[in-house]
Order: sequence, then structure tokens, then C-alpha cells
Amino acid sequence: MLHRPARKDACHGKAAVSIAKSTLRSHGYATLQPRLALHPLLEQTIELARGGWVVHQPSWLDRATAHTLFQRLLGEIAWQRGSIQLFGKQVLEPRLIAWAGEMPYRYSGRTLAPATRPACLNQVWLLAETFAGVSFNHVLMNRYRTGDDSMGWHADAEPELGQNPPVLSLSLGATRRFLMKPKRHLPAEATREWRLTDGSVLFMGGSTQHHYRHSVPRQRGVAGERLNLTFRRVLCPPGAAVPDAGAH
Repeated sequence: MLHRPARKDACHGKAAVSIAKSTLRSHGYATLQPRLALHPLLEQTIELARGGWVVHQPSWLDRATAHTLFQRLLGEIAWQRGSIQLFGKQVLEPRLIAWAGEMPYRYSGRTLAPATRPACLNQVWLLAETFAGVSFNHVLMNRYRTGDDSMGWHADAEPELGQNPPVLSLSLGATRRFLMKPKRHLPAEATREWRLTDGSVLFMGGSTQHHYRHSVPRQRGVAGERLNLTFRRVLCPPGAAVPDAGAH
């Protein structure tokens, strides 16, 4: 299983992630463990109910790197607006999306075909894998054009992601609110909120996707664009049997 990261004490400084060679290889979830020891200035690790946890690190990318990646993604990615199934009806997504991955991925009744990873993602993909200790093979990208674009309440708990899927979310551009609350089978608790700033990372692991939902609500007064890159590991095509988590 994916182990919960060790709690870190608060610190006074921040350090952006630097690019380094990766020694990761594809492996089953039984051996995955976040390599958080590489980041002694980690801002915070929040423990959730039933083995879930969230790591939030502002300024994960330095300002110049975040700006360059933001501009390249705007100019080089073929953004599109698709439709999803919501309460039995097909509705347009309230944002633009793009993706890259080795296998098809399905969410909200929509299947995304395999797509080649664009060159502009190579370095940040390596950084994400090194930070998380996960060999990611899919990224879903969301483009929030203004504060009117949003993401409804959901969990990234599709069967093809396996048990306790790790999900790493990178934010670029305008600051937006990110909300999280427990699913109905858990006791009620206050909705958690993060302000996801330019270059920040939110890493969700353990049982988080099975017991919590999250959203990016509409936000008046936000005129700038925000890009969100959500890295994950897809274990099998939609509808196929999920391989044994202990297999290598």
C-alpha cells in the first residue's frame, strides 16, 4: 500500500524543486512510497480520516519555471471543451481540458484515448515523479479561463486507478480555491480549503480518494487563467481487470 508520509514540522523557509535524474521504474502500488525525505522544507502534511493524507507545498516550482511552463502549455496544447455525464444528462464541462497518457482513461462517462506526451511536459513530469515516488503514466490538464470556470465535487476513484491511488496536482497561473470534504459515509467535518497559488503542488494519497471529495468552485473577481496538471497512474484500460497491486 502507499504509505502515509511522515509529519514534518513547520519551517520558516521555502525551497523550489530542482530538476534531477529519476531512477523510478514502473511498479505496483505495494512498493510505492512518497519520497518526502528529499524535501526537508515541506510546508505541511495533513492527516485525514481512515488513512488518507494531503501534502501541500507552495512555490514547488520557482516563479520563472512556472511562468515558462504556463506560456508553453497555453501555446502548444490543443485545448478542448468536452461533455460529461452529470445526473444522467450530457453537459458541457465548465472549463477546457487536454491530456496525455499511455492508456485510455475514463471519468464521468467520458473516455480519453491514449495521447502522446508533449515535449513541454517532460521536465515537470520528471519532477512530479521524483517528488511523489510514483511512476506516473497519465496527466489530465484543466484550463480555467476565468473565475467562472470550475470543477464540481468529485473523487478520483475510478477502478482503473486501483486502491488508494496517488494523485499529484500542479497549479499554474491565477490563484484558485480548492475545497475538500468527507463523503457521506464518514462523520461530518469542516470543509478544508487551500489557496492553490502559481507553481504550488497538492499531493493526495493513502485512502483520500475513497473517503473524500474535492472541488474547484466558481470564484468571482478572478480574471486570470489557471492551468492545473493532475498526474496519476492508470493501471489498466477502463473495464479491464485491475492487476494485482503486489505484482511487479
